[in-house]
Amino acid sequence: SVSKDRFFISKGFFSVKDDEVRLYRIMDISLERSFMQRLVGVGTIKVCSGDKTMGDFEIKNIKRPKATKELLSDLVEKQRDIKRVVNRENMIDGHDHSDGHADIDDFDNNDDDAPFDR
Repeated sequence: SVSKDRFFISKGFFSVKDDEVRLYRIMDISLERSFMQRLVGVGTIKVCSGDKTMGDFEIKNIKRPKATKELLSDLVEKQRDIKRVVNRENMIDGHDHSDGHADIDDFDNNDDDAPFDR
């Protein structure tokens, strides 16, 4: 299940493990659908997470997989904007090449002595 800022996962049948990942820590989301999954209208959503305990994970046999992936992507982007999180993959040669957000464009990123995370 999903809240406004967290994604919850339950694994297991006899022994159940509940875990969560903060949405802003999700780095990438992809959708895979095998031939059989396409026939029955489901898919597998793969999530690449920066969370140390969760890591990368899959959500298998999701109904309406495209809509679910888009919803999750939108929620992740909203949380990343709220938290002002910038993907490290968007960092090239140590400089932030901004994505057009005014609050990021106005940021002075020429301080070489500053720590990586501000």
